[in-house]
Amino acid sequence: MGRKKLERRICSPPVMSGFRPFGIPFLETEPVVLFLEEYEALRLADYESLSQVEAASRMGISRPTFTRVYDSALKSVAKAFAEGRAILIEGGNITCTDNWYKCNSCQQVFATEGLVTSCYECESPDIRLISRAGGTQEENENDCCICLKCGKKTPHIVGVPCHSLLCDTCGTPLIRENSYHHNLYKEKKLQSMKIALPSDDGKTICGHFGRTLGFLIFDITGNNITGQTYVPNTITGHAQGHHAEGEHEHGHHQHSHGGILGALTEVSVIVAGGMGRRLYDDLSQAGKQVFVTSLPDAREAVEAFLAGKLDSNPGGCCNHHH
Repeated sequence: MGRKKLERRICSPPVMSGFRPFGIPFLETEPVVLFLEEYEALRLADYESLSQVEAASRMGISRPTFTRVYDSALKSVAKAFAEGRAILIEGGNITCTDNWYKCNSCQQVFATEGLVTSCYECESPDIRLISRAGGTQEENENDCCICLKCGKKTPHIVGVPCHSLLCDTCGTPLIRENSYHHNLYKEKKLQSMKIALPSDDGKTICGHFGRTLGFLIFDITGNNITGQTYVPNTITGHAQGHHAEGEHEHGHHQHSHGGILGALTEVSVIVAGGMGRRLYDDLSQAGKQVFVTSLPDAREAVEAFLAGKLDSNPGGCCNHHH
């Protein structure tokens, strides 16, 4: 029987739940988990500039154990940086010197010597005791771990971080059900979307979807524009200048609407100045919201959509024989 691991003493709770990289959507990659004892090792060695002997003493562990924890922390952070992954700070085998609370309203983690009934930051009474002074993080044996990919739930094993387990159906790392990160996932899933508009100059809406030189892709979270990118048109097969004089732009011998649908899989809304009726119907049947608008400015059209005021004239789609 293996020797039981000593609990690593944590003197100060992290002020955040983790980090997310700029330019990479949080939900598109599996996060790297930085255990709380690894966070503490980095804090003591690199923030407080303690020697490994001093840091090990603070954590109540041996110097060789501290070295292993510290090296593991560096590898986790390096992996997150090199692969563009988010970092979650959670789990581990720890004990603490204070009572740790997490506020469900502002998500702040704070420590107190005594027991309290409201958040120190926002004064909300909606707080949860996550670790009691002298004890380990509190976990409920009735908690569940959930797979974000297939939705399968499994009973949580007390003391075992959910992210260290893989879904036995699809092999995806698990996450604690109704945790902060699970709730963030559900919120993003409900509120985030992408809107695509054909544009030749990255500002105005092209008069015809198939002939555009590129596409403006707007990222939307809630009711706000959170990002904007311009992607050259490589999917319709007949952008301006890419087809011969007199060639019919709607000929299905030259392009496939299936290719367009595949390229716009992540797009929920499409706004154009005009398009063929067949394409309009194919996009609509694929579950896309399609608007044929008279507004020339792309950003203005997106803002009008978010305000529920975007004009649309699907009857203006051109009808061509295929």
